Amino acid sequence: PQPDDALPGLALSELTVRRFRSLHDIGPVPVQKALTALAGENDGGKTTLLDAVAFLLAGTAVDAADRSRWAEPDEAIEVVGLFHALNDPGRI
Repeated sequence: PQPDDALPGLALSELTVRRFRSLHDIGPVPVQKALTALAGENDGGKTTLLDAVAFLLAGTAVDAADRSRWAEPDEAIEVVGLFHALNDPGRI
């Protein structure tokens, strides 16, 4: 059990990705509590979106080669997540 002053568990609610590999500007992508499915053509960016989640959650390293080909050299890769508490009754 967690102490009363511990932070609640968090879950990802939505994801926005800019200038990361093949994803120039996508999102916000909603993440459902029960199930979220990614469907698309081969080379459509499904794995890249999951890699962006790994970057956000685990701090996986990215480098200049990960920048979208549409990005300007001075534009940074952006991966933004919105989180909610696992015990939030407003989440379905």
